[in-house]
Amino acid sequence: MRLLAGAAIAVSAAVLAACSGTSSSPNADVSAVSKDVQFTACTDQTCSGQVDGFPYKIEMPKRWNGTLLLYSHEFRSANIVPPAQALPTPDPLTGPTWTLGTASVNKSLLEAGYAMAGASANTGGWAVDEQLKAADALYKHFTEAIGKPQRVYAWGPSTGAVTAVALSQTRDWVSGAFGMCGLLAGVNPNYDVALDAAFAVKTLLD
Repeated sequence: MRLLAGAAIAVSAAVLAACSGTSSSPNADVSAVSKDVQFTACTDQTCSGQVDGFPYKIEMPKRWNGTLLLYSHEFRSANIVPPAQALPTPDPLTGPTWTLGTASVNKSLLEAGYAMAGASANTGGWAVDEQLKAADALYKHFTEAIGKPQRVYAWGPSTGAVTAVALSQTRDWVSGAFGMCGLLAGVNPNYDVALDAAFAVKTLLD
């Protein structure tokens, strides 16, 4: 089941890449099928810490299939009510773990040969601009310290989904996006769902 979950994510990303109508162009070797792409092994200095001020983490499989899954995290609110005004602790999360989903997704993808990386915004709230900058910095670091991916799929939930789609539309190094958020359905469908819920509550309960 874990491998099926990983495969489903990878296939979804590939389908989105193929159906994308954006002007971005994937890497020339995006169709390469090697399952043992050379890379520089992780160290404490190269696979975690901060890049351009953004906390990041990289996880590499034992054998790399050349694909990098670049994760952008969910919306994270800050407690703005005095006296506690601290921002959430930045946590890059290279994929779903204890905050969203399960850690078994990470494990399955690594076992299937995917490289995983994620960088965190330093502020709470609607931080899509920061998440885009964090992704840019992380990709540059990955190519310099680990290796050149044959393909990059951006993914994430909530604002991470918005970030992933924006990356696929504006960065030529992104091959496709997998946005895990109903927000991407559009304004009307989302408000229609809210209206349905309000109508049901008023009719059945109020």
